[in-house]
Amino acid sequence: MRKWLHDRPWIWIVVFLACLVAGSLVTVVIAQLNRPEIVRPR
Repeated sequence: MRKWLHDRPWIWIVVFLACLVAGSLVTVVIAQLNRPEIVRPR
């Protein structure tokens, strides 16, 4: 398994990009869930 990963370094790039995309999606979801309500004064 270690030699297989060592022979294919592009897999690490794909994993890194997938983690970036997943992290940004989680950030957007959390921001939507914690969105503040706009209270307009009368």
